[in-house]
Amino acid sequence: MYRTLGDLPWTDKSWLATANAWIDDELARAGLTPAGPREQPHIRPWSTVLRVPTNDGDLYFKAVWPPQVHEAALTAALSSWLPRFTPEVVAVRPERGWLLLRDAGLRLREILQQGHDVARWREVLVRYAEAQIALANRAKAILELGVPDRRPAMVAEHLTDLLDDTQALRVGLPDGLSADEHGRLRKLLPRIRSQLTALAESKVPATLEHNDFHDGNVCLLKGDYRVFDWGDACVTHPFVALRVGLRSIAHTLDLAADGPEITGLRDAYLEPWTAFAPRTQLLADVPPALILAAACRAFSWRLVVNELDPPLLDEWADTVAYSVRSLLELAETTT
Repeated sequence: MYRTLGDLPWTDKSWLATANAWIDDELARAGLTPAGPREQPHIRPWSTVLRVPTNDGDLYFKAVWPPQVHEAALTAALSSWLPRFTPEVVAVRPERGWLLLRDAGLRLREILQQGHDVARWREVLVRYAEAQIALANRAKAILELGVPDRRPAMVAEHLTDLLDDTQALRVGLPDGLSADEHGRLRKLLPRIRSQLTALAESKVPATLEHNDFHDGNVCLLKGDYRVFDWGDACVTHPFVALRVGLRSIAHTLDLAADGPEITGLRDAYLEPWTAFAPRTQLLADVPPALILAAACRAFSWRLVVNELDPPLLDEWADTVAYSVRSLLELAETTT
């Protein structure tokens, strides 16, 4: 368990020396030379990033902690399977969770700050759906990389485990789930399981889902939108993407969550999936997929908070309860 960032290796001089030596070796192997001091702009419990200036532009070294070590192998695989969908991988050390990546361009978040253009998101969502379709037949290979299996039937099976983790849910605490909410959710479990079991029979295939798909994890490079930061990824029903994605869009662009712009973006994302089922069926899959999405986020945050102790835990202590509360709200309003 980690109490402070100092308990993690990211700022340890010995670890940094080892990481930098690996970076230097990989730069030489790629025919690149260092071109300036390295910075460490990102330090989180689960990962860190170093900016690596070279004679051919900036590269980025990323290291992830053991619970999400699969991110390195997954990113490398995606770079091979869909080269213009993710940042270009220069080098990977999968057993350590290390990646050396080329710059993927300007983040969508900064682009949208320059001009609130909904059309940007329409392009991103369509390309993202097309990538998910292309990856559907690789679901088994993705799982073999260590990516979590959060298909509907699997989540239905483990929901009781989630609700039994009262420590992660912080039941009865000010920043946690109330005893009333916890009890209501337990009563709804049979119905939620039934909805997820039905979703598992959908004609839409399970595939890779980013599980934290927002404008901070998408970059634009020479006309290609590249998705990065795959630490929370899982194999699940693809419409899970709509929960974080559409909520993020509504927040960033100050749009009503149920307004025509957001509905239009949802429909743009769904359009490529009409190859598998008619639009009416796709729309029917959305409500249970949003419930599944809240569960997927809860499982991801549970993985984080169960690795942390106060005071490091304090910033993220309420995240599992927040996701489970969203699950409850969706379950109570979805028939």
